Amino acid sequence: MKKAAAKTGKALRVFLFVVLLVIIGCISVFSTIYFGAKLDADSLKAEKADIKLYAADNTEIESEFVSRYVKYDDISPNIINAFVALEDKRYFKHHGIDYYRSAGAVINNIKAGYKKEGGSTITQQLAKNTMLSSEKTITRKIKELKLARDIEKQFSKEEIMEMYLNAIYFGNGMYGIDSACRNYFNKSPADIDVAEAAYLAGIVKSPKNYSPISNLEKSTERKNLVLKLMKEQGILDEYQYEKSVKYVYAKPEEKNLDLVMPYWLNAIVEGSQILGIGEKELMKGGYKIYTYFDKSVQNILYNAFLSGEYECVNDAANTASYSALLADNRNGGIAAYYCNFNTSLYNFRRQPASTIKPIVVYAPALEAKVITPASPVLDQKINIKGYSPENYGGNYLGWTDVKTALTNSSNSVSVSLLNEIGVENGKITAQKMGITFSEKDTGLSIALGGLENGVNFVELNSAYMSLANGGNHTENTFIKAIYDKNNRLIYSHETAFSRAVSEETAFLVTDMLCQTAKDGTARKLGGLGLTIAAKTGTNTYPQSKNNLDAWCVSFTPDVTLSVWYGTLENTAATAVSTTGGNYPALLSAYIYRSLNLKDKPFAVPEGIVSLDIDSYARDVEHKLYLSNMYTPEECIKNVYFDSGNVPGEYSPYFDLDSFEFSAENDENGVNIIYKTIKPYSTKLFRRNMLTNEITEIPTVDAVGQVNCADNPEEFCVYDYYVEFYYGDKKMPYTFSEIVFT
Repeated sequence: MKKAAAKTGKALRVFLFVVLLVIIGCISVFSTIYFGAKLDADSLKAEKADIKLYAADNTEIESEFVSRYVKYDDISPNIINAFVALEDKRYFKHHGIDYYRSAGAVINNIKAGYKKEGGSTITQQLAKNTMLSSEKTITRKIKELKLARDIEKQFSKEEIMEMYLNAIYFGNGMYGIDSACRNYFNKSPADIDVAEAAYLAGIVKSPKNYSPISNLEKSTERKNLVLKLMKEQGILDEYQYEKSVKYVYAKPEEKNLDLVMPYWLNAIVEGSQILGIGEKELMKGGYKIYTYFDKSVQNILYNAFLSGEYECVNDAANTASYSALLADNRNGGIAAYYCNFNTSLYNFRRQPASTIKPIVVYAPALEAKVITPASPVLDQKINIKGYSPENYGGNYLGWTDVKTALTNSSNSVSVSLLNEIGVENGKITAQKMGITFSEKDTGLSIALGGLENGVNFVELNSAYMSLANGGNHTENTFIKAIYDKNNRLIYSHETAFSRAVSEETAFLVTDMLCQTAKDGTARKLGGLGLTIAAKTGTNTYPQSKNNLDAWCVSFTPDVTLSVWYGTLENTAATAVSTTGGNYPALLSAYIYRSLNLKDKPFAVPEGIVSLDIDSYARDVEHKLYLSNMYTPEECIKNVYFDSGNVPGEYSPYFDLDSFEFSAENDENGVNIIYKTIKPYSTKLFRRNMLTNEITEIPTVDAVGQVNCADNPEEFCVYDYYVEFYYGDKKMPYTFSEIVFT
């Protein structure tokens, strides 16, 4: 028993010794990390984000709206109070670390079984935002504690708050409180009211989820949480609270226009995606981003927005959100982008409406050789397994051809064609052209742009660029190259093209869209003296005369341009009073006029042939025939075809080679037999060859026999002949027989 007790005691001593060593080790490691953290005051007072953007000509892109340092006295107390209430209610009492809050956070996290909340003070957040990485490690947390204490020793609470608010990232390229106030509310930080301050404080935790522009519902819930905390902490009285709760964010009426801000914003978002880091980390990482930005083109877009001429205001006096993007077909580089709202294109997905038709319907159908531009199609009300969309305005063309159906944006024909080729086949081609679909996009409604998640503005533009580039797809991009803070190249955009559709398919769709720009739904682009292909699209608000989305996407051999008007709020009050063929097309026309492009036709591929078809046969029989040598000029239509998909027969109409005519004597007189050739009408004449006297003989219109028993003179020579008419027009063909009596 004594030996057993001795062994137990020895084991206990060893265990305690090991525990002591671990504790000493932990203290040693903690001390090394803690006291090794050194305060860098210059980092705290950095007056702007540590990032530079360069244009295509390598000049720096600068904007006062991106990051401007603002002093504490120029910041509204409402902002200070909102951030203190939400982030650190004992801010003005603690010395950098709130031990009560930290302990409470630990207890709540243990109860929840996961990290439900953090205990970082505003001072700790300042240390992390300016001097530490965003990685969630114990080492970083220890350094954060030390730096927070040092900051509190060296700076006043007002100075710390000033530095903190200037170092916060509000998403969408908005770095610092000044940029956020100006871009969200078109106000300086000094003029922000209580409700606006609550919105700003609520954004910071997750700008992507809590921005009032991209997610108004969640942002408003977050704002109300901040207001509730402010009331509970005695900052707001009941009246102030109730008044501020009622306020819901709306875009400022006064325009906040800056030449480069929209472009800068999207380049930042794309850059973070390319490098796989957060936008905030990119903004303060010392990176140099080289873009495809063309200031002269950006100025064209900027001046259009600045003029106010292209603003669309609905009956409720709400101004539409709108944007324009122009990219270079050679490399996919986005030369210019402007909008009157602040949200990233990469978080911006809208219903494409009819702009999707060439991509998901017509290109796949041409690629599968199911149709040609001249193929007859029936534009009428349809019902396919319960799906019965209507044409815009309830207008139907009846029998028409594919090109006319696309030019007039027939919903009926688009859905019918997609049903014929199959939804999956349509999607496969569209995906090759850059369009993404969700698992729920399985119905015929995708022919009309009915996609669960809509389309990304950039991917729609690149899909049309695939057509401009002869069926070769490349992604659109803002960024040409990225260098790190040590000036090392870490990313370079290499333009890569992949075959999406054949050259022939791309050309045929393009040619049809050129017609759309001449006299179709995009006809406001006609008359510019440029070869332009275009398609419009309009997504209507249910049971309303107004719309949620209105598009005009167009391209020349050199550039591709997308213009969108719509409502980010998606409400009846904000729905826009324009269609794709109105304001979007007008703004597009202005941009093209201002670009001063030289006209250049689209190159015709070797696999394209130009053939004459018989339009009469197509309209009457609804079948495609090549014209024959007798087809009247007014019934001949010249059409482009893929050489691998051309009509195989000549028209049976107007075919005078099959005409048979006979005239001979019999016991009853002169017997004349012939068959009328459709669609000609005929006239029968007799001419006395001796006197040249001409007499018209009544005929039977169809197959018939005419007996001329009017006792012609004996011993005379007569010429019996037939004349052919198409409508009222006499044809230059006659058939005759000479009869001797």
